[in-house]
Amino acid sequence: MGKKGTYSVGLKSNGTLLVRFVSTNSNNIERETQKLREMGLEEGRYFTVRKPQKGNGYVRILRKGLTYVV
Repeated sequence: MGKKGTYSVGLKSNGTLLVRFVSTNSNNIERETQKLREMGLEEGRYFTVRKPQKGNGYVRILRKGLTYVV
């Protein structure tokens, strides 16, 4: 079984807060995507997803999504 993935929180160079989950396993990406949907977040509006192809995939929670869950 591969690595589960990790969440990270940081600042982009322009000062924007960046929250994302990163994994090489597409099942883990799908699991986190489903968790966000269950919270009422819509993909494209509140978060974005990139499936792993050759390397890491991610789920990135957008500013609007952070505001929604807070």
